[in-house]
Amino acid sequence: MVTIIFRNDSYGNVARDLTDFLDGTYETDLHNPDFVQFTESFGAVGMRANDPEDLATLIPEALALQRPVVIDVPFSELPIPRAPYIAPSRPPMDPTPRRPHPLLGGLPVMPSRHTTKLSGLALT
Repeated sequence: MVTIIFRNDSYGNVARDLTDFLDGTYETDLHNPDFVQFTESFGAVGMRANDPEDLATLIPEALALQRPVVIDVPFSELPIPRAPYIAPSRPPMDPTPRRPHPLLGGLPVMPSRHTTKLSGLALT
């Protein structure tokens, strides 16, 4: 099994967003352990790439070992792509008007298709 850690020693996405929207960062730098030494302390093989392109040679080497391997890939100024925003799918709005609920002090609630039992009372 080969595990690859892409390590930029920061919460890169958070730092990018803070810089984009607030013109600066706060508490986004991390102080990671030496992952090669950490891996070797458990009896596995630790490798370090000097740059992400080194993976082209390190991955085949790691696979050939037939042992657990962790490859540490430090990087800094690589662009971090934004994850696409996917809106959660929701059913269409229920056109049924809200009604006061007797157990909630008359607060209006939307009718539900689900029933929850609370202390023997059915709240719908």
